[in-house]
Amino acid sequence: MKKIILFIISFILLMPFIKADCTYKEMTELSKLANYVESNYEFSETNFNFTLKFTNVPKELYVLIDNEKYYSGVDNTLEIKNIDFGRNLKVTINGSKYSECFDESYRTINIQIPYYNHFYGNDMCIGHESLDVCSYRFLPYDIDMNTFNRLILKNSQSESVEEEEEEEVVENKEEKITFKEIGVDYIIPVLLVLLSGGVTFLIGKIIYSKQKHGI
Repeated sequence: MKKIILFIISFILLMPFIKADCTYKEMTELSKLANYVESNYEFSETNFNFTLKFTNVPKELYVLIDNEKYYSGVDNTLEIKNIDFGRNLKVTINGSKYSECFDESYRTINIQIPYYNHFYGNDMCIGHESLDVCSYRFLPYDIDMNTFNRLILKNSQSESVEEEEEEEVVENKEEKITFKEIGVDYIIPVLLVLLSGGVTFLIGKIIYSKQKHGI
């Protein structure tokens, strides 16, 4: 008798987790609901970590993180706090015990939590604002002091090369301008004088020739 009672109690307790008649229609509806689930993360200044947020999570669905922990929504929303930097999370949207397709998976979302950039706003970034490590508070990769210094040095060298190339371009332009000015100021007047002298010489020669021959 005790075994029968124990079986009945166990059956009642496990009923919500026993798959019912999971029809194609039910799976289609749950798949549609899963597609409406939206996710984002926010940085917590207080705890210095991230909070993962989900919206549009009805009671018929639950969220499974890295195949380890599952979370159910409250009023269609869900928050998971204290998420560390740099975590790559595999999020699976499954049917909950309140659906006819319990534990069936309908959608997978990969979420990359960024790293906090400790060098953001660093004094060494002055003049190097074009670098990602200087312009973004969060990065998709972790960075240490040696890497930061190397990036600053490399950018400084690159800027020096660019400045030298710009100076060469300016010098070439100045040389071209100088040559042009020389042509305008000296060569052209000399050519004009020679041309004028040649014309005068030809005219004088013609007049002389006419006078000589009595024309």
